Amino acid sequence: MSTTSPVQPSHPQLAVSAAIFRDGKILLVRRARSPAKGFYSLPGGRVEFGESLHTALHREVDEETALKIEIIGPQPDGARWCREPVAADTI
Repeated sequence: MSTTSPVQPSHPQLAVSAAIFRDGKILLVRRARSPAKGFYSLPGGRVEFGESLHTALHREVDEETALKIEIIGPQPDGARWCREPVAADTI
């Protein structure tokens, strides 16, 4: 029995993901491509060269869900805030 492992990148890969809440629920996407094809995860993906984290997050969420999002924390100045606190047991 042989097993094949995914090709490992030659350098670190920077990625972003978004936790999108609505009515006490969190949005998950089903992965269409490897390495996690068929699995559910938060929407997100790799940051392209020269792209800011916020730009990458907006792009990835739009590509995967067609949603336009507002990032509510952490902010570029380091401040952390959120519109509505969500208890982990309500997700």
